Amino acid sequence: MTHDVAVARSASLLNRIERKLRQGALVGLSLTGALMMACSFQLFCGSAQANQIQEEVKMSNVVMDLGDSSITLQLNDNSAVRDLISRLPLTVELEDFGRGAERIFYLDHELDYSEVKAGSDATVGTVAIYRPWGNVCIFLRAGNPSRDLITLGHISEQDVAKLKQAKLGEVTLHQ
Repeated sequence: MTHDVAVARSASLLNRIERKLRQGALVGLSLTGALMMACSFQLFCGSAQANQIQEEVKMSNVVMDLGDSSITLQLNDNSAVRDLISRLPLTVELEDFGRGAERIFYLDHELDYSEVKAGSDATVGTVAIYRPWGNVCIFLRAGNPSRDLITLGHISEQDVAKLKQAKLGEVTLHQ
């Protein structure tokens, strides 16, 4: 494995651990300790141990077909995400909200929130549910933190750019 690949994988792992820390999933670990652990495993112990650590931070990928392109929603492992995945494939109406701040769509009925924690930051690329309205939102611009947001996961910077340019209307979600 080249040094550049190892560094890229470390950065990806560090981003996931940081998100989990912000979400409270790794309670008891300091940010510094988690970052040191990730670097140690990735750079010094080899990719097998690093892959094992990455598997502990479980994520599910869901693809959103946007017509002539697609994006990948990297979703956390919780009851709401598992419920959403159980409904796939799913065709929804993608809409603009907040004059380009978000792309949103509605589900036919509420997800299972039994294992989720409400309250989230609305950072660029965050995929969340706005619980009062029941819509899934993907943030294209940073918004205000809200106790009514439930984080489901995120999309990459490249996918944020694709989503900004995508035609609104019917899209399909699948694994």
